Amino acid sequence: MKLVKRLVLLVVVLAVLVVGAAVAGLFYINDLVKVGVEKGGTYAMGVKTTLGAADIGVFSGKAALSDLKVANPEGFKAEQFLGLGSGAVQVSLQSLREPVVEIPKLEMNVIRVSLEKKDGKTNYKVILDNLSKLSGKGGDAGTPAPSSGGEKKFIVRDLQIRDVRVSVDMLDAGLPLGAIVVPIERIELKDIGSQTKGLPLADVAGIIVRAILATAAENGQGIIPTDILGDLQGQLSALGNLSDLGVKLESHVGKELEKAAQQAQDAVKKGVEDAAKGVEEGLKKGVEDGLKGIFGGDKNK
Repeated sequence: MKLVKRLVLLVVVLAVLVVGAAVAGLFYINDLVKVGVEKGGTYAMGVKTTLGAADIGVFSGKAALSDLKVANPEGFKAEQFLGLGSGAVQVSLQSLREPVVEIPKLEMNVIRVSLEKKDGKTNYKVILDNLSKLSGKGGDAGTPAPSSGGEKKFIVRDLQIRDVRVSVDMLDAGLPLGAIVVPIERIELKDIGSQTKGLPLADVAGIIVRAILATAAENGQGIIPTDILGDLQGQLSALGNLSDLGVKLESHVGKELEKAAQQAQDAVKKGVEDAAKGVEEGLKKGVEDGLKGIFGGDKNK
């Protein structure tokens, strides 16, 4: 009987320990997700990535993310390369326990991206060069990097990205026009990671950034300066097509794009007119100064 009692007591103690560990895990799950997103983003893009907060509703199957910031590479003036206002995720508790987490739906709202060119260098090249390290050996951008075997992987069935603004710094592009913006109403991505039976979080982050930049490049004709647009398209092309990973990409730009294109054309026209006016005034002043030198200045002096 004593042995039975001891066994029962041992079972009770083990049960308490298991429940306690589970509760502790639930208590810290928000911090674990926050750290995971920050590490995945930092590794993928090679710059500091921070997440303001993660709120995981384990029993509701819903999660919220807010205030994600991807820092700008060193040497560029904007504070951040990419910012996310908020995000919402649907995921099951059972899926969180699996090696491959399947996310039925992920929403990301209010995305702000800053593209800069300075001294012949661009900030997006730094980001895209870092994303290229996620490719497999031999530079095949359509193949994920080899897995270490221990990290959790993800499949995102439906990703909705809304309210995107990609700004291009025109001052560093060689035109005195400030910044112009490519507005994107919505980007849809389907079946991220499905073809490869899941992807590490860093790879998922890289695909999202590539999709945003690819959509901006596709719809930036007449808005983004041709030298930056061509360079951006070349950088993205070197990484391969998202379709090679089984990812389906669709975008909706809305009527704001036409307005942005017209504003960009007006800005370029004004810049050219201002430059021509400056040249004219400079020539006029040069002629006047030259005449003064020839005739000795003001005859009344």
